[in-house]
Amino acid sequence: MKVLLLFGSSSDESVYLPLKESLEKDHQVRLEILSAHRNPRELDQVLQDSEDDVIWAGAGLAAHLPGIVASKTLKPVLGLPVEAHFAGLDATLAIQQMSFGIPVLTMGPGMASEGIDFLTGMRSWLKTNGPAKKEFNLILNPKIEAYEYVSFEVKRALDFAAETQLKIKVTAKFDPACLNIVLVNDPDEVLAEKPCLHVPLFDKVSLANPSKALRLFEMVRSGGLWVGVNNTRNALLGYLRFLS
Repeated sequence: MKVLLLFGSSSDESVYLPLKESLEKDHQVRLEILSAHRNPRELDQVLQDSEDDVIWAGAGLAAHLPGIVASKTLKPVLGLPVEAHFAGLDATLAIQQMSFGIPVLTMGPGMASEGIDFLTGMRSWLKTNGPAKKEFNLILNPKIEAYEYVSFEVKRALDFAAETQLKIKVTAKFDPACLNIVLVNDPDEVLAEKPCLHVPLFDKVSLANPSKALRLFEMVRSGGLWVGVNNTRNALLGYLRFLS
């Protein structure tokens, strides 16, 4: 794959130089240092001219770069939080919690290997199945499927899949023949060793409690790639960007 590696500041070189070296073992990599705030015109031009397959953006603090990039392209965007403050909590939430329609596939701070593994898995899946195969598997623990907020999220995902003519099923296990999305209510449900996307599920009471953000942070740091809370549709869109 051709990977465009974007970081907002040269001060992050301790993060992006090892990442670039690792990616170059299997991918063509182009590195650009452009701030979403200080270099908006240059960033627009780079994205407009991009012939890359994937864009990988890293940022710390408010971490706007990955989300802004995802809003300006239809290419898949991976987001890497940088541990500037709070062990990267602020950056992780800023990158992960994107609105529906603007997916950023987010890994934990300092966990670039999760993104590399995911790209390896996607390349293998595409080689075997091709971009025309749009079959998805929602992995759901049967113990929580009756919860109202869980059943609502599953129905919303199934309705969206029907609207966009995607083939989708709900099972309790990983299916290598499909693109897998794990609905996570508990850290034990994370499939960090599998090439899949994770969607954290929280009820309304939890979403009103700021301390639950730390629970979400710990889930993300347990491994894998993630989209925002109760946003299975963004996981579907994230995959579709690889297939387009």
